[in-house]
Amino acid sequence: MTLPRFYQIEVLDGAGETRRLAVDLVDRRLPLDPAQLVRSMAATLPALDANRRARTAYVDIPAAGSAVEPLSAYAWGDGTPNTGRFRRHLEALHVRGALHRYIVRTGSWAEGADLVGRESVLAELGAKLRAAGHVHLMAPRRYGKTSILRALQDRFTQDGRAVIRIDVESVDTVAGLVVRLVDEAFQVTDALRGIDGLHAWPTPEAGALALSEACRTLHERIRTGPLPVLTQACAALARANAIVLADEFTRFVLETMPGEQRTTFVRALEAIAATPGLGILVCGSQGLRGFIEWHDLQPLRELGSVAVGPLEPDIAETLVEELFYGEGYSPAHDAIAAVLDAVGAPIPYFLHGLVHHAIQDHRNGKRRSGASIDRATVDRAYERRLLDQEGNEFFRAFRLKERGYPDAIRKPAATALRLLAQSAEELPLDTLRAGCGLPPESFELLLAALVEDYDVVQDEQGARFRSKVMRERWARREAWLRGGGE
Repeated sequence: MTLPRFYQIEVLDGAGETRRLAVDLVDRRLPLDPAQLVRSMAATLPALDANRRARTAYVDIPAAGSAVEPLSAYAWGDGTPNTGRFRRHLEALHVRGALHRYIVRTGSWAEGADLVGRESVLAELGAKLRAAGHVHLMAPRRYGKTSILRALQDRFTQDGRAVIRIDVESVDTVAGLVVRLVDEAFQVTDALRGIDGLHAWPTPEAGALALSEACRTLHERIRTGPLPVLTQACAALARANAIVLADEFTRFVLETMPGEQRTTFVRALEAIAATPGLGILVCGSQGLRGFIEWHDLQPLRELGSVAVGPLEPDIAETLVEELFYGEGYSPAHDAIAAVLDAVGAPIPYFLHGLVHHAIQDHRNGKRRSGASIDRATVDRAYERRLLDQEGNEFFRAFRLKERGYPDAIRKPAATALRLLAQSAEELPLDTLRAGCGLPPESFELLLAALVEDYDVVQDEQGARFRSKVMRERWARREAWLRGGGE
């Protein structure tokens, strides 16, 4: 007797609604035994508690609203059952009422369930901002800070709060910061329209040309005295119960401090910090903390910190597995461990990148006919696509950061990266500073930049690359890495 096409499972979600998962038994992606896989799935169902009790049936057509998955979604590359993923999907239907398809993202912001392992960070940040706290979201580049900011922006906007998210990486003066704040604030609220000189600020519908002219005029007017407008803007936003999220804040501080008058810069920070009722979140790395202490930036010392680190090993394992399946590939058992072994510290950017390149190699036919993505596939992708010349594009953003450093630290930065890459252990700070040939103040600036941009871990004794990928990549010392901005 021929079985119907679909194996359907019904579970209750948290609200008591029925959710359905339909598994398509006609799946030719892998040489599968549908009966064996269905038996494996059925064996996991009794382990569910009473609140998630499941009912199963074979059907010709899935019920409306069913989540439909191919049979290969619950099999490893060799055709054996992946019951762990099946259980996770039933859990997702119970908790969220829906499944999420994970998509490989390299260097772009993630959304929704792709922010795995960050829920506690989002909850802590949300609580602090609701209490009108001033918070430093602390993580190096490529740890997903921007994605976290976008998630916070969405959540607070849904709660009816005005959220002003500004990217200050390209801002290098206090006047520029004020203009950026005003411009972005008017995109979401009219709270600043009562401020002198801002009554006639164009609405977003006026178009880019009108907004650009308004920004230019305001910058010219406050270029030598930005503090009054900044103080009034912060007070108005606080009265409107607004929240300000500032991305790339470390870069703003490092770029602004050398050129701006210290008094103007510190008073601007004081004006922001002294505004009661205004929730503020700034993004930056641990390097910002050292810079604050070195330059005695008292207003920034009061920032509460919430740190974002590498993923926990079990969460990283789940993410890698879901990334493969999300792109339509059933990996071999050992492919997951191969990605984690190659990357070392489980940083999402490198996990996404290596999975992406392993899939690309597999898709381009550089594989045995019919073979799945396995450890050998991953190892080849790591060597060729991340460490070798083909990985230049993947590391382009890191390289451009070094080239964009101020002249005083550009070549020392190239030297520091080379010295850190050559050291398998922590490199003493005195050794690193001597190798760079910098005076103490410039060395502090360099360290803050390296911690922010290259995930260099610094303590009182020494410094090192946190990422195995970064250290091995820089140890290759290709000409494009040795140039020091030349």
